[in-house]
Amino acid sequence: MPGADAAPRTECSLIGGPVAIWYKPSRGTAGSRSVASMRNRMATLSWNLMRCDELTTWLRLTRWRDWLMSKLPFVAAAALLLGPVDLTLGSFVGMLCTVACCAAFGYGINEIADRRCDLLAGKPNRAATMSASRRLIFVVGTGVGTLASCRLYSDDWGAVVVWAVALCLAAAYSFPPFRLKERGAIGLWSAALAQWSLPVIAVAAVRGNDLRHVEPWFVAALGAAIGIRWMAVHQHLDLAADRRAGVATFAARGGSVGRMIRCAFACEVVLFAVVLVLCWPRSIFAAAALAVWILYAAGATLLHKHLLARLQGFAQAPLAEYYFLLLPLSLVAGRSLASPAFLALLPLFVATGWGYLLMIAGETSDSIKRWVSRQ
Repeated sequence: MPGADAAPRTECSLIGGPVAIWYKPSRGTAGSRSVASMRNRMATLSWNLMRCDELTTWLRLTRWRDWLMSKLPFVAAAALLLGPVDLTLGSFVGMLCTVACCAAFGYGINEIADRRCDLLAGKPNRAATMSASRRLIFVVGTGVGTLASCRLYSDDWGAVVVWAVALCLAAAYSFPPFRLKERGAIGLWSAALAQWSLPVIAVAAVRGNDLRHVEPWFVAALGAAIGIRWMAVHQHLDLAADRRAGVATFAARGGSVGRMIRCAFACEVVLFAVVLVLCWPRSIFAAAALAVWILYAAGATLLHKHLLARLQGFAQAPLAEYYFLLLPLSLVAGRSLASPAFLALLPLFVATGWGYLLMIAGETSDSIKRWVSRQ
């Protein structure tokens, strides 16, 4: 027991546990007011820290690392390629926000729906410790954010409808009664459409008559091919965990993942060639970047070195550094000729493609060293 002269003890419950603060107020009412003021300040600090922790939990639930360096740059490149001539930087940034909200929605609800499966498979799940109310707030917030942000740069309700379809398809992929994730090849197609194709169509629908042309549909088909390859690789890498948890994905059911990946990659090559032709001369910078990538790939012996093996993973997936780094950078450069404000996007796409930039630098350095050693 503290003595008569001991300072009173005030406890404030913070995230890391109770924190005891000892101080000795002066005599009279001034000391009492000091105690009350200190309690209020510590309560405010505790609340702010709790809010920060909650926001961090929601941010982890978005699984932003799974889409920030792939889907976002690709859809951004599609918007740059298909967007109107008078597309403004503000409208383009709004499109990026919509794509980010939609991706966060899709990945977040998949994490929420897979809580039990991940527990059985021994995998960490970001939604496992969240309350039902917080999960609901996340789903509603990202879904409404997708549709609301779309209205900030588009007066056409067609784009809103396409984004709404993408959200519904993402939900049907993860949640029963549809649970398309466990419907064989349909799961691959639905995920590719929700996260790769429909966003392309949505950004092209900013001007309603744009969908009357064939270019957006071929770019969307290219996105579907990339998405199917990416989803097939993902299921291939998660095969053991999915079988332990009883998740009947296309790969877990014994589907020919390798054949699906090879067919999707072949379709990508053909579709991208068609897109370059259909979008000419807007695609001239994309074609120049492709020529640069071919020279790099040939010099790094990537075109003929273990192609089939690299198709089975993400680390050195063929064309990934082109789709997610060189393509958006080249199209930003093309847009900046008419609107220099777009140059502000260069640091963004360098940041999202930083891993690919390091890979290109490393492969190029190895190629130069091999060439020098042969001389």
